[in-house]
Amino acid sequence: MTDAIKVKTSFDIRFLKEINDINPREIMQMLLNHGCQKIILVGSPIDKLANYISLYVENDVEFIIDSYLYLEELFLKKEAFKHNTFLSDGLLEVKAKIEKEIVDVTYNYYPELNIKNLISYSEKFSKNKYLFWWRNLTYDLVSLAITNPS
Repeated sequence: MTDAIKVKTSFDIRFLKEINDINPREIMQMLLNHGCQKIILVGSPIDKLANYISLYVENDVEFIIDSYLYLEELFLKKEAFKHNTFLSDGLLEVKAKIEKEIVDVTYNYYPELNIKNLISYSEKFSKNKYLFWWRNLTYDLVSLAITNPS
């Protein structure tokens, strides 16, 4: 049993196929059944905010997966949209505005959930790069749930 699982986030193109038929609540429950309580995010762009960001499996796995699934759905439409995700009661915010092929994204990290501690990082890149970040994160969580990370 492990209390925390480490997930390295990246923009790399690791998985071309989208994930469709997954149940976010089921993935969360599988991780909890394996004894996982926390997700430790490292990698890009987390490294622009902190060495790592610790999230809770029970609070955040469903939001992460739902956010990814919603993003895949939005990409099917050819119009501009916003994609905002708030994790751990606002500890980490990912706020993106997608227009044509460009994403303008801001990551806000509030250590100790205190606005005075705000660390913010913004960047622009292709919408596919943004999609791959979410897809990679979701694939990793699903894989860890299926393979028992302990």
